[in-house]
Order: sequence, then structure tokens, then C-alpha cells
Amino acid sequence: MKIATVPSKNRKQLIIVVTLLLGIPLVLFASLEVAQWVTRASVEPEPTNVLFTNVGTQEFTVSWVTDTTSTGSIIPIINGQDGAPLIDTRGSRKRKTHYVTQRALEPNTNYSFTILSNEERYGSDGLETFSFKTPTVVSTAPTANPVSGSVSGVNNEDGMVFISTMDKDVYAVSSVVSKGGTWNIDLSSLRKISDGSYIIVRENDRLVIVAVVAPDKGAFLQGTFGELFDSNGVLKEVYPLNVGDIDDPYSKLFVSEGSTPFISTPVTPSLETSDAETSDSSDAYQPVEQSRRFRIVTHVEWIDMTTVEGLADVGGIREESVRIVNAMDTGFTVIWLSRQKELGYIKYGTSKDSLTNEASDERDGITSKREYYVHYIPVTRLQPDMEYYFEIYSGKEVYTNQGQKYIAKTFPRLTTPPPFNSVAGKVSGIPDHGEAVIIMHIQDVDNVGSLGRSADIASLVDQRSNWILSISDSRTEDGLEYFEYTSEDSVNFDVVTTASTETHKEQAQGIGNRDIEVLLEGKSVLGVESSEIGLLSNYGIWGYSTGIHLQATSTGSSGQNYQVTYESGTQIPKTGVSDNIIYIVILSIVLVVTPFTIYIIHMTKKRRKGTMIKNL
Repeated sequence: MKIATVPSKNRKQLIIVVTLLLGIPLVLFASLEVAQWVTRASVEPEPTNVLFTNVGTQEFTVSWVTDTTSTGSIIPIINGQDGAPLIDTRGSRKRKTHYVTQRALEPNTNYSFTILSNEERYGSDGLETFSFKTPTVVSTAPTANPVSGSVSGVNNEDGMVFISTMDKDVYAVSSVVSKGGTWNIDLSSLRKISDGSYIIVRENDRLVIVAVVAPDKGAFLQGTFGELFDSNGVLKEVYPLNVGDIDDPYSKLFVSEGSTPFISTPVTPSLETSDAETSDSSDAYQPVEQSRRFRIVTHVEWIDMTTVEGLADVGGIREESVRIVNAMDTGFTVIWLSRQKELGYIKYGTSKDSLTNEASDERDGITSKREYYVHYIPVTRLQPDMEYYFEIYSGKEVYTNQGQKYIAKTFPRLTTPPPFNSVAGKVSGIPDHGEAVIIMHIQDVDNVGSLGRSADIASLVDQRSNWILSISDSRTEDGLEYFEYTSEDSVNFDVVTTASTETHKEQAQGIGNRDIEVLLEGKSVLGVESSEIGLLSNYGIWGYSTGIHLQATSTGSSGQNYQVTYESGTQIPKTGVSDNIIYIVILSIVLVVTPFTIYIIHMTKKRRKGTMIKNL
């Protein structure tokens, strides 16, 4: 009886193939493990740039960065024993930026703690712990001064923002960056390191703003308070915080003892300008002509859906859209809508017959003005509890409220503001021009606290559709006191833009801890409607179609209905496989080659089986 055996030559080849199949993955796996081990050994999660910020008599914030993502917390040392760990305010996920706040402290008291980074304990240089002493209580606290803005280039909430004065003898104030890339900080918390006294920030005081996302990545701005922030404390859009590579984002801030920061000068743009630059009109911004080329795809028929007969030349403003918001003891803001993009500003004064002062749109520069649909004019540096008259200049027209002038009254000055609290969110569905203002007021629901509703506060929506408002600035409608709201009250949001929206309502409870999204309907309030086209019944996957008609209806300013019907022809846009000859050729080759390949494989196996039987 003969026994079938594998030939020696084939056996060697089989052994080589099996060795390669098993050996190569094992070698790759081992190499990967070694590389990861070397990486972990070379990059330790050691805290650097440890900062004490938001310093108060009863709390302070500790922040630091690590070269690699790691968990971060602090362990308070109480009577020589470890206390309960305090985790990052954003949760226990691994990050490169770390931010922990310790509360419920005593004034003028020393506190010690260690930093726990990836389960490793770290202290100040040469010591096992960090230590910090809270300041003493001062007799008077400054009025809240909230500022806010946004940062681009921050992922997964892994970012922090610091603000300090150019004088480094100051404990900086700080905030983490939210999911939407926004931040808010109260400048009234700035204190001197030397004696713990408060610092009051005024219009011409120089500030530095630093965003940090890693030891070598961040953004940096410096300038006066008036240059950086608008009248509502929002960082001006012309000065964005765009994260990029930077030698050391901390070099402009005071750094606590015990940290080992890199001391170098960041190569970043500054807002500083000399007197000669601001006075020389030849340095004014001049538009640069650019030549851009576009590729127009004509696979489908193009139709003009942007104009409707009778509406193209409609101009002027919607006088019912004029609103006065952000009333405070030192100013107010005027907003309105215009039917076309046009320049807008107001002239104001304390007498109807003497409107000698002028206020421009917040987005306008000193030497350049732009045209808008949505106009937002802040008026600042006014006297408390006083009436001001104004008229609106929009495009080529002047609007005087039928000759009576518009009237706005500043609120009286109040003391002891409530704790700082802000609300942030996003507006979805803004028209392509990107212009919108969000307005908020609080409505009493449970008849507890302040009754009725609060005065309107507002903010421009930024280029990324984000916004921030300080709810703690809300006053009663007469402005005589801060609005005292409860968790049951309703916080209402309206959006002013060229598309309409219903009032968005949120419950006041925990509103500062969540992002608010306001959705627009998409219906124009300026006379031209836009709406979404529903899903088609057939998208022509194989190239055939059933035909479809599009209809657009709009209402002009005179109340007359304009109806225009757009017909798409007899075919749905060709998006199918059979619409392109290349796709047809590829599909044909696949259909022919696949069966032939299967047949060859089958015959090869059959021949091998026959040879084995013959050997037996």
C-alpha cells in the first residue's frame, strides 16, 4: 500500500510560507510594542507651567499642561494626610491641558496639595507638594466685568484661556474652552500678587489674552481693553484667537513658583499700534483686488432663484425691527434690519435738536466701514439715568421716528452685582450672509424673585454661529434692580436676522452649564422666502427619471404676492451609475472577469484533487 507524501521541495516551500505568514505579524507586533514602550518612557506626563488663577478668599484654580495626554487631578493635603482627590472641571478624560478648582477655603490661609498625573504624584521643584495662600478679605468688591470670546483650533474641550494685565504682578483670570470653542471670564477677579487687592480694568488698560492647548500650541493677543473688546465685553471678530504653533504661550503671564516654563518670546501678531500709524490716513485699509477662478459644473441645468420680479430694488429698513437692547448705566445698543446690505450708524445726544455724537456698527473699524443687513450699534460712555435721543442713518435714508426721534434711557448705577454667570450656545440655519443678533430675556414663571420679565440683553453671533451672554447682567425692565430669577423661570431667546424664528425657551435651572442651540426656520422676513426642497421620489440611480417641478412663492413689501414657478425639465439630475461611460465600462469588466476568475479557481482545485487521487 502506497502512502501519499508531500514532495521534499514542496514541503520546504510550505514551511517557508507558514514561517513568513506567522513571523511577519509577530515581528510587526513586537516592533509596535517596543515603539510604544520607548514612547511612554521618553514622554512623561510631568506637569509644567503650573498656574494659580481666579484667586479668591475662598477658592483658587490650579492649571497645568503635559507633553502627552494624561489624566489630571490634585490631592489636598490636610493635616499631613491625603484628602479626597479633586478632578478636572471637564471630567476625568485624558488631556494635555488640566484645570482644577479648589473651593470652600478660608481667607489668609496656606493650602498644600500634590498633582496627580497618570497616577504619578508631582510637587513643586525639590518638594513633595505645592502650596498656596489665599488672600485676605477686602472691604469692597468691584463690579462684575464679564468678557467672552471664542477660540478656533481647540479639540475635545482641550483648551484654556488666560487674561492678565501687562503688569505681571497679577494673578491671571482664566476659563476652560467649551465644546463650541467659546470662553467667558470675569475680569473683576484680577488681583495683585503683592497684597491681594483687586484691579479695576478700564478702557485704556493694557491686557494680554493667551489661549493654550499644549505646551507649544496656543494663541496670543495684546492691546487695550477698548481695542480688544466691544461694549458688551465680547472679543471683537477682527482679533481672532487662532491656535497655532508658538514657542511658549505662557511667557506673557505670571508663572507660579515651582513650575518650569519655557521663557521665550512668542512669534505672534500684536494689537499694538503707534501714534504715527493711527494718525496717518495713508495707512488706512485699502481693498486688494483678487483674481479667483471658479469651476462651474454644468452636469445639471442652472437656474436663477435669487431674485423675484418686483423685489430686486426694494431698499430701506424695517422700522418695526428697530430695538434698544443692552441698556445699562453707561450705555445701550441699537439694532435694526435693512432690506439690502447698506452702511448704518446713528447720531445721538441729550437733546432732540443737538444730535452731535455718532456711533458706528460694532464690526466697523476706525478707518473702514462695511455694509450689513443686520445692524448692531453700541453706544457707550454715557451718563447714568439719563434720556438720549437718536436718529438712524441707514444707506441713503435718515429715520427719525416720524420726526419725534428715537429715545433710549440709561439705567441708574447699582452696587453689589450678583455672581457672574453666563449663557452660551449656537444658532443653526443662519442665512449665507452670516449676520445675526441673539436677544435674551428672563420671564418669571413661579412668582418668586423678580416679577414680570427682564430687560433685553443681546450679542452679535460670531462667524462660527456661536454666541455668549452674561445672564448675571440682567435687570428688571425699569432697570432699578438686578433681575432675581429662580430655577423654574424661563429664559427666552430671539434671533434677529433676515430669516424668521420662533422664540426659543429654556428653563433657567442649570442654564449656564449647557450649550443652547437655537434653530431658524429659513423663512425670509425681508420679502424673499427660502425653503428646503423635500426628498425626491427617485434619484436616478440607473439613470431614469420621472420629472419634477419646483415652486417658489414670495411676498413683496407692498403686500402683493409674487409667484414664480421653476421647471426642471423632464429629467431628474443625472446621478446614476449608467450616466457615465467610464462607470459602464468598469461595471462590464467586473461582470465578465468575476465569473471567469471563479471558473479558473474551481478548475485549478479540481486538477489538484485529481493529481492527489492518482498518486494514491
